[in-house]
Amino acid sequence: MQTTRHLVLNHIRAYTRTKGYAPSLREIGDAVGLSSLSSVSHQLDALEREGSIHRTRGRNRSIVAKEVNRGQDPHHQT
Repeated sequence: MQTTRHLVLNHIRAYTRTKGYAPSLREIGDAVGLSSLSSVSHQLDALEREGSIHRTRGRNRSIVAKEVNRGQDPHHQT
């Protein structure tokens, strides 16, 4: 079973590949079932601490997910 953090990271990657830019916090929350923006921020903070994403503070849609080989990605689910 995927954790919320895994769902958030996978959504960011898929959304960015499809649209060419990062999702908003609200779009992430809607996609993974988080109604609170602070809950989304908490997940993003954790992903940033572990090095899975990078954000530029103060800029909208600035989330960049680190792409890694599937064998090295602890969040990748097959």
